[in-house]
Amino acid sequence: MRLRDLFPLARDSVADPRGGLRRLTALDLDRGTLWLALAAVTATGVLMTELMLRLLQRQGLEPMFTFGTLPLTTAALEFVMLSILVFAIFWIGRMLGGSGSLDHAILAMVWLQFIMACLQALQLLAMVTLPFLAGVLGLAGVALFFWLLTGFVAELHGFRSRPRVFAGIIIALLALATIAVFLLTLSGVALPEFANV
Repeated sequence: MRLRDLFPLARDSVADPRGGLRRLTALDLDRGTLWLALAAVTATGVLMTELMLRLLQRQGLEPMFTFGTLPLTTAALEFVMLSILVFAIFWIGRMLGGSGSLDHAILAMVWLQFIMACLQALQLLAMVTLPFLAGVLGLAGVALFFWLLTGFVAELHGFRSRPRVFAGIIIALLALATIAVFLLTLSGVALPEFANV
């Protein structure tokens, strides 16, 4: 599979997340390649976010949040959080009777982040050409994230009920977010600073 093949597959995965992930798992990528791919898409996502923040500032708009750390530190922290999410998806799914593997859990997170990075690229383009559309894409991105994650987890573990998978994801994310904020606060790491509205 070449890079130019990924974009049509990303489009198809939005319509059918389970089918898209199924096609990727057939590639049988090794774990080292998958971790490297996760690092790459993490760095790309942080770069896209940093570009959007700078573009907002150039347009005289106040971003909703700014990173309290350097982009490199932010990328490292995000990679750690995504890695934790990978293991959570794998372990919790297996505890609930799922059959997914760790490698496929990494692959699901890589593919999710790749599609979200594509959406961020569209947001950047919209901010330059049609600014009002960028906000719409941002809201759509939240829905897309949960739609894809639910479909990927369901396919990964062989679950049939998407509503139950979605409910499980929400509970797990809330628990992980609480733990993450607590640990980051204890370690003294600066969290994103939200602008006054």
